[in-house]
Amino acid sequence: IVMPFNVEVVVQETGDLSQLKLSNKKVFYAVMKVDGCQEKMMTDRMEGAHPVWETEGNFATTVPRPHVSIEIFTESSGFLEKVGMWSEDKKLAKVVLMPTTTTSVSLKKHKADCFGQSDKVYIMASAKMDRPATMK
Repeated sequence: IVMPFNVEVVVQETGDLSQLKLSNKKVFYAVMKVDGCQEKMMTDRMEGAHPVWETEGNFATTVPRPHVSIEIFTESSGFLEKVGMWSEDKKLAKVVLMPTTTTSVSLKKHKADCFGQSDKVYIMASAKMDRPATMK
């Protein structure tokens, strides 16, 4: 039996990106992904070391305990971009949430994994999973 689950992800903001020794003029965005779901959702692009997005994404999955991944990126602005060639944006931080049907929907500060660069960066987010209508 395959049951569909709806997962609601909210990315509010991120903070202390200045700890990563980047310019405040950098442009940042977040990408949300859910296990078992092909589509990804991206926030708006924001400048500054403390971007506030308030972005909600709704996903459908058949995975009963999905991992919700929220990754923070900065736009590349190197030599390749200036000469019109594509260069990949840089992943700065990541948070993985594991919602259940009983998870609270309140926003919380989650310590971000910054791949050894800092332990002070956070992502304020929440993930909520709805119980399928066929489940008692």
